[in-house]
Amino acid sequence: MILNRMLMLLVSWLLCCTIFATAAALSSEAADFSASFMSSSRQIAVVRTANWQASHGTLQRFERASVSAPWQAVGSSIPVVVGRNGLA
Repeated sequence: MILNRMLMLLVSWLLCCTIFATAAALSSEAADFSASFMSSSRQIAVVRTANWQASHGTLQRFERASVSAPWQAVGSSIPVVVGRNGLA
């Protein structure tokens, strides 16, 4: 029960991040910030779906030891539900 709630919270957070990241990419200043943010990150979660309308997908966590190290998958991918109407 708690795991399902945490997973739904994580998926909701990722969806919000996707929406804000898309809006931020519309301005070059915000895009520069996004690039610098990603270049300094050491952990990331990636959600993949078959297409924008798909309501199910997988979440894969990645991490790296330092900002110059390559990304490494952490654990196995987790099935997720991204919303009734998908990511669109």
